[in-house]
Amino acid sequence: MRMVNPAEWDLSRMRDRHRAHRLLNPPTPSELIAMIEREAMSAAVSGEGFWDWQKGISMLGCGRAFAVIPICRDTFDALFNGRSGYRAQYYLSPAEGARFNGMLMKVLLEPIKRIYELDPRRSWDSVKRSIEGPWSKIWVQGDSKPFTDAPDGEFCPRRWAECANQSIWLRAPLPAVPAIDIKGTWISDLVGHYEQDPDKADRDDCLWERGFA
Repeated sequence: MRMVNPAEWDLSRMRDRHRAHRLLNPPTPSELIAMIEREAMSAAVSGEGFWDWQKGISMLGCGRAFAVIPICRDTFDALFNGRSGYRAQYYLSPAEGARFNGMLMKVLLEPIKRIYELDPRRSWDSVKRSIEGPWSKIWVQGDSKPFTDAPDGEFCPRRWAECANQSIWLRAPLPAVPAIDIKGTWISDLVGHYEQDPDKADRDDCLWERGFA
């Protein structure tokens, strides 16, 4: 796995220069995945994080597993804002982003199971099947709020800045209590098939093109 060229991952306007240096000199992608796996398992064993089964609204007649797992602040920062992390992999290509997402989903399955075992409200097989589905993904917990709370103009990967430099999504979120959202694939209530949200069918390409979907 690769890292984005630091000249492309423009953090020159980030006011916290120590943070910018850290994000430009992050763990390798493999090291970062291993860190997230360890921290997620530690959180799960400690009874942190939670899971639920989400009923579809736009995806009427479907449901999916989702979970929230806290991770350390610097790890979160590297994951979403560093040049080796989640968004960086999508900056490199849709395929590399999707591969990185898939690797994270695999290492997060066991921590999710530990969290599930504290509150097993439905069969683990259905939860596991959703998490292992083809359109499962991670994202910043809190959705847009951590982005709107982040300073504007500090996160400027070049292609994305040229495409959508006014977007709130082109910021470097770092909430006080950082956590990952894990969203499983939708499953039909009636026939049990995987279903793709049509509004997210181009997610990988959008993340590559502009940094958000």
